[in-house]
Amino acid sequence: MYGDFVWWQGVVEDRGDPLKLGRVRVRILGYHTDSKQEIPTNTLPWATPSQPITSASINGIGTSPTGPVEGTWVFGFFRDGKNAQEPVITGTFGGIPEDKPDTKLGFNDPNGVYPTQEVKEIAPWHAALNEPDTNRLAVNNNAKQHPVLQVKKDARTANGKDIPMANVQTQWDEPEVPYSATYPKNHVRQSESGHIEEWDDTTDYERIHKYHRSGTFEEIHPDGTTVHKIVGDNYTIKAKNDNVHIVGNCNITIDANASWYVKGDVEQQIDGDWNIVCNGTKTEYVKKAVKETYDDTQDITVTKTVTEDYKSNKSETVASSVQETYGSTQTTNVSSTCKITGSTILLN
Repeated sequence: MYGDFVWWQGVVEDRGDPLKLGRVRVRILGYHTDSKQEIPTNTLPWATPSQPITSASINGIGTSPTGPVEGTWVFGFFRDGKNAQEPVITGTFGGIPEDKPDTKLGFNDPNGVYPTQEVKEIAPWHAALNEPDTNRLAVNNNAKQHPVLQVKKDARTANGKDIPMANVQTQWDEPEVPYSATYPKNHVRQSESGHIEEWDDTTDYERIHKYHRSGTFEEIHPDGTTVHKIVGDNYTIKAKNDNVHIVGNCNITIDANASWYVKGDVEQQIDGDWNIVCNGTKTEYVKKAVKETYDDTQDITVTKTVTEDYKSNKSETVASSVQETYGSTQTTNVSSTCKITGSTILLN
Protein backbone atom coordinates (compact mmCIF):
# COMPACT_ATOMS: atom_id res chain seq x y z
CA MET A 1 0.00 0.00 0.00
CA TYR A 2 1.32 3.42 -0.90
CA GLY A 3 0.13 4.78 2.41
CA ASP A 4 2.51 2.57 4.40
CA PHE A 5 5.90 4.29 4.60
CA VAL A 6 8.72 1.78 5.16
CA TRP A 7 12.39 2.66 5.60
CA TRP A 8 15.21 0.30 4.67
CA GLN A 9 19.02 0.14 4.46
CA GLY A 10 21.33 -2.10 2.48
CA VAL A 11 24.43 -2.52 0.33
CA VAL A 12 24.86 -1.88 -3.39
CA GLU A 13 25.98 -5.01 -5.26
CA ASP A 14 25.45 -3.98 -8.90
CA ARG A 15 25.34 -0.59 -10.65
CA GLY A 16 25.15 -1.79 -14.26
CA ASP A 17 21.65 -0.50 -14.87
CA PRO A 18 20.61 -1.60 -18.40
CA LEU A 19 18.25 1.40 -18.59
CA LYS A 20 21.04 3.78 -17.49
CA LEU A 21 18.76 5.54 -15.01
CA GLY A 22 21.28 5.40 -12.19
CA ARG A 23 19.52 2.44 -10.58
CA VAL A 24 21.52 -0.04 -8.49
CA ARG A 25 20.79 -3.50 -7.18
CA VAL A 26 20.65 -3.41 -3.36
CA ARG A 27 20.71 -6.22 -0.82
CA ILE A 28 18.43 -4.95 1.93
CA LEU A 29 18.75 -5.79 5.62
CA GLY A 30 15.74 -7.67 6.97
CA TYR A 31 14.50 -8.58 3.49
CA HIS A 32 17.47 -10.43 2.01
CA THR A 33 19.97 -12.84 3.54
CA ASP A 34 23.70 -12.75 2.90
CA SER A 35 23.49 -16.07 1.03
CA LYS A 36 24.17 -15.54 -2.66
CA GLN A 37 23.05 -19.10 -3.30
CA GLU A 38 19.59 -18.32 -1.98
CA ILE A 39 19.44 -14.79 -3.40
CA PRO A 40 21.95 -14.16 -6.22
CA THR A 41 22.96 -10.57 -6.91
CA ASN A 42 21.21 -10.58 -10.29
CA THR A 43 17.86 -11.24 -8.60
CA LEU A 44 18.03 -8.26 -6.24
CA PRO A 45 15.60 -5.39 -6.94
CA TRP A 46 16.69 -2.29 -8.77
CA ALA A 47 16.63 0.72 -6.44
CA THR A 48 15.93 4.12 -8.01
CA PRO A 49 18.02 7.06 -6.76
CA SER A 50 16.21 10.18 -5.64
CA GLN A 51 17.62 13.52 -6.78
CA PRO A 52 17.91 16.90 -5.05
CA ILE A 53 15.45 19.66 -5.86
CA THR A 54 18.26 21.45 -7.72
CA SER A 55 18.26 18.70 -10.37
CA ALA A 56 15.44 18.66 -12.94
CA SER A 57 15.92 14.92 -13.62
CA ILE A 58 14.32 15.20 -17.05
CA ASN A 59 15.64 15.26 -20.63
CA GLY A 60 19.23 15.18 -19.42
CA ILE A 61 18.78 18.38 -17.39
CA GLY A 62 20.35 18.29 -13.96
CA THR A 63 22.93 16.07 -12.27
CA SER A 64 23.85 12.57 -13.40
CA PRO A 65 22.28 10.08 -10.93
CA THR A 66 25.45 7.98 -10.80
CA GLY A 67 27.33 7.98 -7.52
CA PRO A 68 27.22 4.80 -5.40
CA VAL A 69 29.69 2.01 -6.14
CA GLU A 70 29.49 -1.68 -5.33
CA GLY A 71 29.92 -1.91 -1.57
CA THR A 72 28.28 1.45 -0.80
CA TRP A 73 25.82 1.46 2.11
CA VAL A 74 22.57 3.17 1.13
CA PHE A 75 19.18 3.83 2.71
CA GLY A 76 15.76 4.82 1.50
CA PHE A 77 12.12 3.81 1.45
CA PHE A 78 9.81 1.54 -0.51
CA ARG A 79 7.68 3.47 -2.94
CA ASP A 80 5.10 0.66 -2.81
CA GLY A 81 5.09 0.55 1.00
CA LYS A 82 4.89 -2.88 2.64
CA ASN A 83 4.94 -4.65 -0.73
CA ALA A 84 8.67 -3.79 -0.67
CA GLN A 85 9.28 -4.23 -4.38
CA GLU A 86 10.11 -0.66 -5.46
CA PRO A 87 13.01 0.66 -3.35
CA VAL A 88 14.05 4.30 -3.65
CA ILE A 89 17.47 5.48 -2.48
CA THR A 90 17.50 8.74 -0.56
CA GLY A 91 21.12 8.72 0.59
CA THR A 92 24.39 6.97 1.33
CA PHE A 93 26.38 6.70 4.54
CA GLY A 94 29.96 5.82 5.37
CA GLY A 95 31.79 4.48 8.37
CA ILE A 96 35.16 3.01 9.29
CA PRO A 97 35.45 -0.29 7.39
CA GLU A 98 37.52 -2.97 9.09
CA ASP A 99 37.46 -5.90 6.65
CA LYS A 100 38.01 -6.44 2.96
CA PRO A 101 34.93 -7.46 0.98
CA ASP A 102 34.03 -11.15 1.02
CA THR A 103 32.93 -11.84 -2.54
CA LYS A 104 31.23 -15.11 -1.51
CA LEU A 105 28.71 -13.38 0.73
CA GLY A 106 26.04 -10.79 0.13
CA PHE A 107 26.21 -7.31 1.61
CA ASN A 108 29.69 -7.07 0.03
CA ASP A 109 31.17 -5.78 -3.20
CA PRO A 110 30.98 -8.80 -5.56
CA ASN A 111 34.04 -7.50 -7.39
CA GLY A 112 36.16 -7.41 -4.24
CA VAL A 113 37.19 -3.79 -4.79
CA TYR A 114 35.53 -1.73 -2.05
CA PRO A 115 36.44 -1.12 0.68
CA THR A 116 40.14 -1.28 -0.17
CA GLN A 117 42.68 -2.73 2.24
CA GLU A 118 45.46 -0.35 1.28
CA VAL A 119 45.51 2.84 -0.73
CA LYS A 120 47.83 1.43 -3.39
CA GLU A 121 45.49 -1.44 -4.28
CA ILE A 122 43.20 0.62 -6.50
CA ALA A 123 44.59 4.11 -6.91
CA PRO A 124 46.60 6.38 -4.63
CA TRP A 125 43.51 8.50 -3.98
CA HIS A 126 41.27 6.29 -1.82
CA ALA A 127 41.05 5.92 1.93
CA ALA A 128 41.97 2.48 3.28
CA LEU A 129 40.64 0.10 5.92
CA ASN A 130 40.44 1.20 9.54
CA GLU A 131 40.09 4.88 8.68
CA PRO A 132 37.01 7.01 8.02
CA ASP A 133 35.38 6.83 4.61
CA THR A 134 35.59 10.64 4.63
CA ASN A 135 38.10 11.93 2.08
CA ARG A 136 41.60 12.39 3.50
CA LEU A 137 41.72 15.98 2.20
CA ALA A 138 38.71 16.76 4.38
CA VAL A 139 40.09 14.91 7.42
CA ASN A 140 43.71 16.18 7.17
CA ASN A 141 45.31 13.52 9.36
CA ASN A 142 49.07 14.17 9.38
CA ALA A 143 49.72 10.45 9.75
CA LYS A 144 47.67 9.64 6.64
CA GLN A 145 47.92 12.54 4.23
CA HIS A 146 46.21 12.43 0.87
CA PRO A 147 48.83 11.39 -1.73
CA VAL A 148 47.85 14.23 -4.09
CA LEU A 149 49.62 16.68 -1.77
CA GLN A 150 52.97 14.93 -2.24
CA VAL A 151 52.36 14.51 -5.97
CA LYS A 152 51.91 18.27 -6.33
CA LYS A 153 54.98 19.02 -4.21
CA ASP A 154 57.12 16.67 -6.31
CA ALA A 155 55.83 18.24 -9.54
CA ARG A 156 56.68 21.70 -8.22
CA THR A 157 60.23 20.56 -7.43
CA ALA A 158 60.60 18.97 -10.89
CA ASN A 159 59.49 21.86 -13.09
CA GLY A 160 58.10 24.67 -10.96
CA LYS A 161 61.20 26.15 -9.34
CA ASP A 162 64.10 28.39 -10.43
CA ILE A 163 62.44 29.42 -13.68
CA PRO A 164 64.75 31.96 -15.40
CA MET A 165 63.70 35.41 -16.58
CA ALA A 166 64.90 37.19 -19.73
CA ASN A 167 68.30 38.96 -19.60
CA VAL A 168 68.35 39.25 -15.80
CA GLN A 169 69.88 37.20 -13.02
CA THR A 170 66.48 36.63 -11.45
CA GLN A 171 64.25 33.56 -11.20
CA TRP A 172 60.71 32.84 -10.12
CA ASP A 173 58.97 29.83 -8.55
CA GLU A 174 55.55 28.23 -8.64
CA PRO A 175 53.86 29.07 -5.31
CA GLU A 176 53.87 26.36 -2.68
CA VAL A 177 50.74 24.27 -2.08
CA PRO A 178 48.68 26.29 0.46
CA TYR A 179 46.74 23.29 1.84
CA SER A 180 46.10 23.46 5.59
CA ALA A 181 42.53 22.22 5.96
CA THR A 182 40.72 21.86 9.27
CA TYR A 183 37.87 19.36 9.65
CA PRO A 184 34.99 19.92 8.89
CA LYS A 185 35.73 23.09 6.88
CA ASN A 186 37.07 21.48 3.68
CA HIS A 187 34.35 20.24 1.32
CA VAL A 188 35.77 17.61 -1.03
CA ARG A 189 34.37 15.73 -4.00
CA GLN A 190 36.42 12.93 -5.58
CA SER A 191 35.79 10.42 -8.35
CA GLU A 192 36.87 6.78 -8.47
CA SER A 193 39.87 7.42 -10.73
CA GLY A 194 41.15 10.37 -8.71
CA HIS A 195 39.62 13.58 -10.07
CA ILE A 196 39.22 16.02 -7.16
CA GLU A 197 37.39 19.22 -6.35
CA GLU A 198 37.84 21.13 -3.08
CA TRP A 199 36.03 24.11 -1.58
CA ASP A 200 38.05 24.82 1.54
CA ASP A 201 36.54 27.21 4.09
CA THR A 202 39.30 26.78 6.68
CA THR A 203 39.90 30.18 8.31
CA ASP A 204 42.90 31.98 6.72
CA TYR A 205 43.40 29.04 4.32
CA GLU A 206 40.35 29.37 2.08
CA ARG A 207 40.97 27.70 -1.28
CA ILE A 208 39.26 26.40 -4.41
CA HIS A 209 41.04 23.48 -6.03
CA LYS A 210 40.23 21.46 -9.16
CA TYR A 211 42.56 18.54 -9.90
CA HIS A 212 42.76 16.03 -12.76
CA ARG A 213 44.32 12.66 -11.98
CA SER A 214 47.00 13.30 -14.65
CA GLY A 215 48.44 16.12 -12.52
CA THR A 216 46.82 19.06 -14.30
CA PHE A 217 45.17 21.39 -11.80
CA GLU A 218 43.85 24.87 -11.06
CA GLU A 219 44.03 26.26 -7.54
CA ILE A 220 42.94 29.60 -6.09
CA HIS A 221 44.99 30.47 -2.99
CA PRO A 222 43.74 32.27 0.13
CA ASP A 223 45.09 35.64 -1.13
CA GLY A 224 43.50 35.22 -4.57
CA THR A 225 46.69 34.02 -6.27
CA THR A 226 45.78 31.46 -8.94
CA VAL A 227 47.96 28.61 -10.21
CA HIS A 228 47.20 26.82 -13.49
CA LYS A 229 49.41 23.80 -14.11
CA ILE A 230 48.98 21.71 -17.25
CA VAL A 231 50.98 18.51 -17.66
CA GLY A 232 49.82 17.95 -21.25
CA ASP A 233 49.22 20.26 -24.20
CA ASN A 234 47.13 23.43 -23.79
CA TYR A 235 44.75 24.81 -26.42
CA THR A 236 42.99 28.17 -26.11
CA ILE A 237 40.62 29.06 -28.96
CA LYS A 238 38.64 32.29 -28.87
CA ALA A 239 36.04 33.01 -31.52
CA LYS A 240 36.04 36.76 -30.91
CA ASN A 241 38.18 39.46 -29.31
CA ASP A 242 40.62 38.88 -26.48
CA ASN A 243 41.48 41.70 -24.08
CA VAL A 244 44.28 41.31 -21.55
CA HIS A 245 45.27 43.95 -18.99
CA ILE A 246 48.24 43.20 -16.73
CA VAL A 247 48.70 45.86 -14.08
CA GLY A 248 52.03 44.47 -12.87
CA ASN A 249 54.92 42.72 -14.59
CA CYS A 250 54.65 39.85 -17.08
CA ASN A 251 57.30 37.12 -17.24
CA ILE A 252 57.17 34.47 -19.96
CA THR A 253 59.75 31.68 -20.18
CA ILE A 254 59.65 29.18 -23.06
CA ASP A 255 62.06 26.24 -22.85
CA ALA A 256 61.57 25.24 -26.51
CA ASN A 257 60.58 27.08 -29.72
CA ALA A 258 57.93 29.77 -30.17
CA SER A 259 55.89 30.71 -33.24
CA TRP A 260 53.79 33.84 -33.59
CA TYR A 261 51.62 34.29 -36.70
CA VAL A 262 49.53 37.43 -37.19
CA LYS A 263 47.36 37.58 -40.33
CA GLY A 264 46.53 41.27 -39.87
CA ASP A 265 48.49 44.32 -38.74
CA VAL A 266 50.55 44.58 -35.56
CA GLU A 267 50.72 47.71 -33.42
CA GLN A 268 53.27 47.96 -30.61
CA GLN A 269 53.92 50.82 -28.22
CA ILE A 270 56.74 50.70 -25.70
CA ASP A 271 56.97 53.69 -23.35
CA GLY A 272 60.22 52.51 -21.79
CA ASP A 273 63.38 50.88 -23.12
CA TRP A 274 63.31 47.88 -25.46
CA ASN A 275 66.18 45.45 -24.98
CA ILE A 276 66.59 42.40 -27.19
CA VAL A 277 69.31 39.77 -26.73
CA CYS A 278 69.58 37.20 -29.53
CA ASN A 279 72.17 34.50 -28.85
CA GLY A 280 71.75 33.00 -32.32
CA THR A 281 71.25 34.26 -35.87
CA LYS A 282 68.68 36.98 -36.53
CA THR A 283 66.94 36.92 -39.90
CA GLU A 284 64.40 39.46 -41.10
CA TYR A 285 62.50 39.24 -44.39
CA VAL A 286 60.30 42.14 -45.48
CA LYS A 287 58.37 41.89 -48.76
CA LYS A 288 57.47 45.56 -48.98
CA ALA A 289 58.89 48.92 -47.95
CA VAL A 290 60.71 49.49 -44.67
CA LYS A 291 60.54 52.85 -42.94
CA GLU A 292 62.44 53.62 -39.75
CA THR A 293 62.49 56.97 -37.98
CA TYR A 294 64.86 57.78 -35.10
CA ASP A 295 64.29 60.95 -33.10
CA ASP A 296 67.61 60.52 -31.31
CA THR A 297 71.04 59.01 -31.86
CA GLN A 298 71.46 55.66 -33.55
CA ASP A 299 74.58 53.69 -32.63
CA ILE A 300 75.51 50.54 -34.51
CA THR A 301 78.52 48.44 -33.54
CA VAL A 302 79.57 45.50 -35.70
CA THR A 303 82.50 43.39 -34.53
CA LYS A 304 82.83 41.43 -37.77
CA THR A 305 82.18 41.82 -41.50
CA VAL A 306 79.23 43.81 -42.83
CA THR A 307 77.83 42.97 -46.24
CA GLU A 308 75.19 45.10 -47.92
CA ASP A 309 73.65 44.05 -51.20
CA TYR A 310 71.25 46.42 -52.97
CA LYS A 311 69.44 45.02 -56.01
CA SER A 312 68.26 48.48 -57.03
CA ASN A 313 69.02 52.11 -56.19
CA LYS A 314 70.10 53.37 -52.80
CA SER A 315 69.53 56.92 -51.66
CA GLU A 316 70.82 58.42 -48.43
CA THR A 317 70.12 61.93 -47.17
CA VAL A 318 72.05 63.29 -44.22
CA ALA A 319 71.13 66.70 -42.82
CA SER A 320 74.45 67.10 -41.04
CA SER A 321 77.89 65.50 -40.90
CA VAL A 322 78.62 61.81 -41.36
CA GLN A 323 81.75 60.23 -40.01
CA GLU A 324 82.73 56.67 -40.83
CA THR A 325 85.80 54.99 -39.39
CA TYR A 326 87.13 51.70 -40.70
CA GLY A 327 89.84 49.86 -38.85
CA SER A 328 90.79 47.96 -41.98
CA THR A 329 90.05 47.84 -45.69
CA GLN A 330 86.82 49.14 -47.18
CA THR A 331 85.85 47.90 -50.61
CA THR A 332 83.00 49.37 -52.61
CA ASN A 333 81.95 47.72 -55.86
CA VAL A 334 79.75 49.71 -58.22
CA SER A 335 78.57 47.94 -61.36
CA SER A 336 77.47 51.18 -62.96
CA THR A 337 77.92 54.92 -62.37
CA CYS A 338 78.99 56.20 -58.98
CA LYS A 339 78.21 59.84 -58.36
CA ILE A 340 79.46 61.86 -55.42
CA THR A 341 78.31 65.47 -55.08
CA GLY A 342 79.46 67.93 -52.47
CA SER A 343 80.88 71.40 -51.90
CA THR A 344 84.13 69.82 -50.76
CA ILE A 345 85.15 66.22 -51.21
CA LEU A 346 88.28 64.94 -49.51
CA LEU A 347 89.66 61.58 -50.52
CA ASN A 348 92.90 60.42 -48.96
